[in-house]
Amino acid sequence: MKHFENNLNNHSANLLGLNSTGSSNETWEGNSITSIRIICVILLRVGFILVQVGSIPVENVYIIIFRNVIEIAVAIFSYGFLGYYLSFGRKTIHGIVNYDGFIGFENANLNLASIGFSACIIGTALTSSMLIARVRQLPLLTLTITLSAIYQPILICWIWSQYGWMKNYTLLEEKVSLKDHGGNLSIHVPTSIVGLLGAIFLGRRIMKVQDIDPFSLGKEFFNFNFKHVNM
Repeated sequence: MKHFENNLNNHSANLLGLNSTGSSNETWEGNSITSIRIICVILLRVGFILVQVGSIPVENVYIIIFRNVIEIAVAIFSYGFLGYYLSFGRKTIHGIVNYDGFIGFENANLNLASIGFSACIIGTALTSSMLIARVRQLPLLTLTITLSAIYQPILICWIWSQYGWMKNYTLLEEKVSLKDHGGNLSIHVPTSIVGLLGAIFLGRRIMKVQDIDPFSLGKEFFNFNFKHVNM
């Protein structure tokens, strides 16, 4: 059982690029995994856009799509500029935050960078889906920068980085390691909590009556108006 667990951990580390030796087979496998990951993240983000379009009765859906495109670009820039430095840097401060390693360096691990980009794109999709139409675009972009540049990279450093304190923790003289292959602790839970707190404190969505498309209100709305007119 111990041997199986070690092999599983080594294989997971190879897929993440932590134990890469630069061979052609590992390069091909890493590029394939990265490509599949990017495609799945793009499809997932498109799904979140459809959720936003379907849950907000506005006439011009292109505004929502445009805001999501801007948000994705800001998330990618924020993580590439600072987030990768904090999450997968080559040195660490007691496993709390990493440093020394920008994404533009020659020895930067692009496979790990794609993991960080994917995490930030999914995390910001969760928060924006809960906060859209509750805040203006500028506060939402500010939140996106904070999540992609600081909040999520620090969590990624703790959980996914080889130097993270959650991955190299000693409990009762035994070395224990947190496993979060699905990204629940580094993506879904923390960003959903941010979105939930924002939705609670901000209240109901901000909508203008003239911007509401009548066809998005459902047939119950028309039946009610028809009966009201006949009476």
